[in-house]
Amino acid sequence: MPTIDFYLKFRYNLFVKILCEVRAVANNKEKKYVSDYPHLIAEWDWELNTIDPHKITHGSTKHAHWICRQKHKFSARIDHRTIMGSGCPYCAGKLPIPGQNDLATTHPYLIVEWDYEKNTKKPEDYLAGSNSKASWICRECGNHWDTSIYHRAIKNSKCPEC
Repeated sequence: MPTIDFYLKFRYNLFVKILCEVRAVANNKEKKYVSDYPHLIAEWDWELNTIDPHKITHGSTKHAHWICRQKHKFSARIDHRTIMGSGCPYCAGKLPIPGQNDLATTHPYLIVEWDYEKNTKKPEDYLAGSNSKASWICRECGNHWDTSIYHRAIKNSKCPEC
């Protein structure tokens, strides 16, 4: 698990990167537009976006629709893509891809104990490392309990009664 120092260095480096970008734009006295980023224009969802990438500045906090090279569709803030360099949340493993990296696919043995009546989402909607709480039913004793998906999938926690 990363240390606090790691997070502090990461946040500091991100701050410096953003500050340098802002200063560079201020020194140029020119506005930068989304269209100035060819790799992002290639991912621009021309069907869903109602804004013109040639007219919106790279520091905008508006959300836009994107389609990555793997054809994943997602929404992200423009400044997160341009200044912070964020990419596709599916490719980064931050969102589940059903049949590939979702809980039901990676940990099928847990699905037997998934409480479909109490949980509002399905196992396919989560990653194994999710900190979201879920309801479970023990297949051995029938006990109902709540714990995070992370604790069940990664830490291999079991029924507290058994």
